[in-house]
Amino acid sequence: MGQNEGHLEPSGWNAMGGDFNTILSHADRVGSDTNRQGEMIDFAKTIEDCRLLDPGYDGAEYTWAKNWLFERLDKMFVSEAWTKIFEASRVTNLPRVTSDHGPILARCKMTRPNTGGSGFRFQNMWIRHESFMEIVQDCWEQPTGAAGLLNLQIKLI
Repeated sequence: MGQNEGHLEPSGWNAMGGDFNTILSHADRVGSDTNRQGEMIDFAKTIEDCRLLDPGYDGAEYTWAKNWLFERLDKMFVSEAWTKIFEASRVTNLPRVTSDHGPILARCKMTRPNTGGSGFRFQNMWIRHESFMEIVQDCWEQPTGAAGLLNLQIKLI
């Protein structure tokens, strides 16, 4: 049995959010005194095992409601690697409108490397160089460790 078997190992820049259908603390619930201690401990242990962090939130305190029961079931978590790529991650709990769940909005600001020099300037003469397309293709195909639009943004920096 491997050392990490049974544990979820996050890789890269991970963010996970949605309806987890449980609470992390008693402060995440109002309107019921049902004992959810076991669920809360299991959820907290899972978050710790996955090495996820809670970036906090602003906006509505509770993301789900039914009758007089209010809970914060919808959350977002990020990996430590995520916090090194994004200088700020902000989660806003938006108001419930047509559902018993309120949506969560996540916004991230990517850190900009300090190049110390002036901005890049393309020189038209480069396209006449015999190796131009080969060099561009080699650079473009270098892996970034990211996917989707984040991959494109990293390549364009």
